[in-house]
Order: sequence, then structure tokens, then C-alpha cells
Amino acid sequence: MLSGLGDSWKSAYDPHPSFGGKVVIQAKRYKHTVGVSAVRDLFGTLQNEGHQKAFW
Repeated sequence: MLSGLGDSWKSAYDPHPSFGGKVVIQAKRYKHTVGVSAVRDLFGTLQNEGHQKAFW
């Protein structure tokens, strides 16, 4: 579970054997370039949850 991150974070699983795995998805609306802190949050979630990929 992606606790404390709000409704804009979702976790999914892609069963494809070559490039599948656990995926974290962040759905937020940004008007400007995504800041460093947002990238760090996404990367930290990726590591903490044991996901292989992330999508914005």
C-alpha cells in the first residue's frame, strides 16, 4: 500500500514476462516542470514499495 501519498498514487502489476512487474503510477497535474522533490518522492516510493518501474 502506498500509505501517506494520497489518491494520486496507485500501484499496479504487469504480468508480462519480459518487461512486467510491480509498477507505481503517479497522476498529478503539473503546470510547470516537475521539481526535484517530486522526482525524489517518486523514486523513494519506487524503492520502498519494491516496484520495478514508475510512470507519471
